[in-house]
Amino acid sequence: QSTYRDLTHTNALMAELYQSLQDACTQDSQTQALHRIWRNMKEQKFSIGVTGVLSAGKSTFLNALLGEEILGSSTIPETANLTVLQYDQRQYAKVHFWNLAEWEEILVDSQTDEGLRRFVQQTKHAFGEDLQSYITTEGESKHIELSELSTYTSANHTSKLCNLIKKVELFTPLKFLQGGVNIVDTPGLDDPITKREEITKEYIKDCDLLIHLMNASCAATQVDVDFILETLLERNISRLLVVLTRADLITPSELHQSLEYTKQSLQNAILKISQSLDSHAILSRIIFLPISSYNALLARTQPQDAPMPIEQTGILAIEEYLDTMLLGENSLKARDIAYLCLKSFATIAQDIAHDLSLESKILHASKEELEESLSKNLTALYIIYSNAPYIGLLGTVVGIMITFYDMGVSGGLDAKSIMVGLSTALKATALGLLVAIPTLILYNIFLRKVDVYLNRYQLLCTKSQGKGGGA
Repeated sequence: QSTYRDLTHTNALMAELYQSLQDACTQDSQTQALHRIWRNMKEQKFSIGVTGVLSAGKSTFLNALLGEEILGSSTIPETANLTVLQYDQRQYAKVHFWNLAEWEEILVDSQTDEGLRRFVQQTKHAFGEDLQSYITTEGESKHIELSELSTYTSANHTSKLCNLIKKVELFTPLKFLQGGVNIVDTPGLDDPITKREEITKEYIKDCDLLIHLMNASCAATQVDVDFILETLLERNISRLLVVLTRADLITPSELHQSLEYTKQSLQNAILKISQSLDSHAILSRIIFLPISSYNALLARTQPQDAPMPIEQTGILAIEEYLDTMLLGENSLKARDIAYLCLKSFATIAQDIAHDLSLESKILHASKEELEESLSKNLTALYIIYSNAPYIGLLGTVVGIMITFYDMGVSGGLDAKSIMVGLSTALKATALGLLVAIPTLILYNIFLRKVDVYLNRYQLLCTKSQGKGGGA
């Protein structure tokens, strides 16, 4: 009851803060973010992301949690798409295809990304002219049975339909999904297809709790450590559960060493970033639990063939953690949602304060001071674009002089040698122009922006004086 009263009081204060921030927003993006955060707060939406490198065992872990093998799992990386688990009494799935704009973005990115280029070539080879029937302007969506799921999501299926799928929604009556909770099985963090990795990191921005999986026998890789630190220090994550998978493949002593090594690696990485950061406070937000996902799945689906009882697999400890987090009157979910909402409000408030401070400085500055501040870095561009052609020309003159000197020393008139020397000399002028022309374009763009800002400043000052006169 005390916790309930505290949350009620906190929610009331946050409603007042929401109204105040709404009135103070200086940009549309701030208003939109504020509305989205408050909507999630009111609806008590809670997102759990399941992350890890390729073959960390994410899908097998979720299958153990589901109590049946729904998501594809193998020694070869399976999940090629973002898969969102949501609550429903009936089991089914909904697949979402890339829309035309998204696919065109992939095509553009593939020109500079070798992995993505192979991905596009593979897709075009697999579908040929039929590709247009899948990639539409609005983006197709399709309801499927769970038995068809691997056809659309497995990277190892011969159809290669997974290449065309942006996201999969999987509906199932898992108790942890009740009350607006969703769990997401993400592509690997080290996926060679960078577009999938971008999707993973983009989704994590909206996650409230993260479950990060690492292979117990090779835990705390550099990818894992970098990702965990980025998540804790820069993302809006309330808690992090690190699960050491395949714990049955090493001895208890080795598992303990792996766990301690992971903690020490994270602590060292935190101290390396900054001595001022409280590594113990940051690590206190992380819970470490081991699991043997495959054995846990076997214990639930084929208990007679399971090599160990379910109590020894680690799945029950993870379920107990999720029970504490998500279920019951004293669950941590409501408190974490309020904490994350308040944290997001604080970020928006800082942005508003920065904008207002900048606006105040502009209003109290003279036009000359503002112009000097805006254009002070343009001098470097001016020097580069105005002098680059002369430097190139100097290089050409020196090159021609060297060519004539060589001709004089050799006493011959070999046309081939002369042409090579002159062409080399002219390259200096060409290089100077290649530097000067783009720099001139940038200079003019920024100069135009300075003019626009100065005109806005003049208009703002005029309005401000008008209001003052009216008063």
